[in-house]
Amino acid sequence: ATNIAFYPLLADSNDASGHLGPMTLVNTPFAGGGIYCDGQYATTSANTPTLTDLDFSGFLIAAEFMVTNATRTTPVFVGGNNWRWGGFYVRSDGRVGMLYNDTLSYSATLPYATNQWHQAVLRYTETNQTFEIYLDGRLADRQQVAIIANNDRTLSVSHYGSGNTFDGYLRNLRIYNLAP
Repeated sequence: ATNIAFYPLLADSNDASGHLGPMTLVNTPFAGGGIYCDGQYATTSANTPTLTDLDFSGFLIAAEFMVTNATRTTPVFVGGNNWRWGGFYVRSDGRVGMLYNDTLSYSATLPYATNQWHQAVLRYTETNQTFEIYLDGRLADRQQVAIIANNDRTLSVSHYGSGNTFDGYLRNLRIYNLAP
């Protein structure tokens, strides 16, 4: 795998790998060991710069997250601002969900715990046209479908089509291209 960006989000919004500029953070203070997103779509956002080197033939996006209140289904992160090609969700029923091509899959049965750090991973491989999400290293969902990205190389804590923003803490956002 090739590192595209690494945002620790512990004290600043800089890419620790030096490949990209800082994330744009709006009303997301550094707190609780990461950034805090209050789930308010209209006033809170955290966005990477354009991921110019992201290879849609194979990539992996990972982040650590903590949900403090699981009353709504929200993204942890979403790839694509104009066309949402992939993402990792926390659902109001205490389970995780996967977004692919702007479709939210409810197939995952793995639960997450509130007030506890978890690792979210979204992986896509073009050779077998497969999206996968992992929660704490365990496969949570797999969908076989070709990615439709429309060349939108952005990543955010918001789903700009549905008006949902992550509600919780986020840190250690990592983005990789996978070797073919």
